[in-house]
Amino acid sequence: MLIISDPGWLLCEIDKAQSEARCVAYLSGEEALIDLVESSHDYHSWNASAFFGVAYELIYDEATGKQLNKTLRDLAKRTNHGANYNMGAGVMLDTMGPKAVATAKIALSLKGSLRQVCQHLLDVYEKAYPKVKGLWYESIIKEVNLTGRIVSPLGWTRIFFGRPSRQNKPMLNAAVAHPPQNLSVAIINKEFYNVWRASVYNSYIKNGTEIVCQLRNIIRIKAQIHDSIFFQYRTDRPDAPDIVAGIMDTRVQIKGADGKTRTMFIPSDISKGKTRWSELK
Repeated sequence: MLIISDPGWLLCEIDKAQSEARCVAYLSGEEALIDLVESSHDYHSWNASAFFGVAYELIYDEATGKQLNKTLRDLAKRTNHGANYNMGAGVMLDTMGPKAVATAKIALSLKGSLRQVCQHLLDVYEKAYPKVKGLWYESIIKEVNLTGRIVSPLGWTRIFFGRPSRQNKPMLNAAVAHPPQNLSVAIINKEFYNVWRASVYNSYIKNGTEIVCQLRNIIRIKAQIHDSIFFQYRTDRPDAPDIVAGIMDTRVQIKGADGKTRTMFIPSDISKGKTRWSELK
């Protein structure tokens, strides 16, 4: 898709950083994962080090922001996504594809079938973050079996007509995928509305209070793309992206599966100052 800004305007995309991963961390109460998402480390490179026993410094150079081992980093990314939502080895093999799994087998010097390689990848995630598939999954099973529903920290309620369990894997998969995906989207939806309102009415509502924020005729919203807001802003208002980012500052109180209540804030990465969308990537 080709998107070019209007004359006198520049493009900007503000993306929530590791949105679903943060939601998983805080909902599960997994301290190791919370520490990671709140650190300055490259998320997938740090996971690659934890999963595969390779020094972080050999995978990512923080001084330059350069990936030193793209193969392991990409593998950690795929492993993280699959393990977060209880993907089985067979599904992971289908999702990654035999070629990618074979590459992982060689890179990690593993033995066995490709399915066994996938199981190994899922196992290393569980070893690194035991509360995700342990305490958190059990809390979800208990909540749905007792109440028939899951209520998000923002109050969104989903009714379940089946009962998740370790044996009822399809229902368990649906139950564990819902909370982080729902919370991540609910936050960006709320912020999208506030940015739109500021661009039309020069104000938005936060915690029941009207906040003056003059963005009318200064930004033009183009799209919400997964965890990001895409818009253009006037060239004579280089401060506009920072103003929008300031609106995207939702804090959510989350009671994790460990019983502790923490405040979650998902920071934003800003890509700006280009006339073509492709140049922002």
